[in-house]
Amino acid sequence: MYRIFAVLVALGLLGACSGRGSVRTDDVTVYQGPMVISFAMDSPWDGVTIPPEQTCMAEDIIPSTPELVVENIHGAANLILLEINDSNEPLLSSRGGLGVIGFYHDGSPTAVLKPVSAFTRNMPDHAFLEAGNRSVNRDIEGYMPPCSGGRNHLFTARIWAVKRDVNRVEPDIILDMREIELGRN
Repeated sequence: MYRIFAVLVALGLLGACSGRGSVRTDDVTVYQGPMVISFAMDSPWDGVTIPPEQTCMAEDIIPSTPELVVENIHGAANLILLEINDSNEPLLSSRGGLGVIGFYHDGSPTAVLKPVSAFTRNMPDHAFLEAGNRSVNRDIEGYMPPCSGGRNHLFTARIWAVKRDVNRVEPDIILDMREIELGRN
């Protein structure tokens, strides 16, 4: 009888911790994922069509990454990686074919990934270039904006929540990853 009671108590405790979102226990936040990614409210990006001013064909403006809102981030994450890919171009379809931008993160459950300019290795203070694009045109540095020449390619972004050892001795720990469609061009 005692064993059945102990098992029921243990199951009850596990059940209480199985909901979505974060559960606060004293000063420790327990992550219960997954991340939610959306475009910022005033963003010209809609996930359907790439804004013309954000492509490689833009005139009189330097394109940039979309402003994204990331919610329900694992509490152990100290950086967010934004990997941008061209799904229809084999060389650029994975692992950040158009570039990978890193954003420093303070461990809070929400982050706004501010836009980062294309065609440069110079990053704002809140971000860093994790990996440049893999375009065959080696003159293009940093993030390369969507550039299909009107061939209706699908562009996607993968957002990674990562725990990175500040000394880079230990390997990165991937805490979560989500993918969204940026749109077609």
